[in-house]
Amino acid sequence: MGGLEDKIFTVDEAADYLRWTRRGLIKVAKRHGLCMVRGREVTFTKADIVGIIEALRPKPSGILVGRLTTPAVRYALPGSRLYELAVKPKLERQARKEAQRERFAKAREEQRELAAESKRQEAAQKRAAKAAQQPSAPEPLDYTNRDSNYWTAARKRQLRAERNGGGE
Repeated sequence: MGGLEDKIFTVDEAADYLRWTRRGLIKVAKRHGLCMVRGREVTFTKADIVGIIEALRPKPSGILVGRLTTPAVRYALPGSRLYELAVKPKLERQARKEAQRERFAKAREEQRELAAESKRQEAAQKRAAKAAQQPSAPEPLDYTNRDSNYWTAARKRQLRAERNGGGE
């Protein structure tokens, strides 16, 4: 009742089946873990031989899932398996990135507007504070005061203005 899967192949039998040398077959089989080793004896099952064949198949060089690398992928029709695996994820990523860029640009613009508004408010507050500090009519000068601290730059200007303009 033993089927083909139950059969154990020697190195010579597997090498003849694959048309390889013994040494090459053992090297590849050990590298991929597709053999049974007992001492110096190497044996294979049918699954090991099929695994060796599959392991040595070349990977598709142009098409990587999720990336556009070959012209064939660029022209994949919507609804096809190639489109679903390669084109659609990339388009979805691009759409998400574009939406994120728009959100960030909007947030930066709002921050700039808030900063400009706060600067305008600060400038208005400074102007109001400065206007509150300056008296509307200058107080009369005390000409008899000899204190050097009394004669500030503003009072000196007021004195010059009174002498030149006649007390305006």
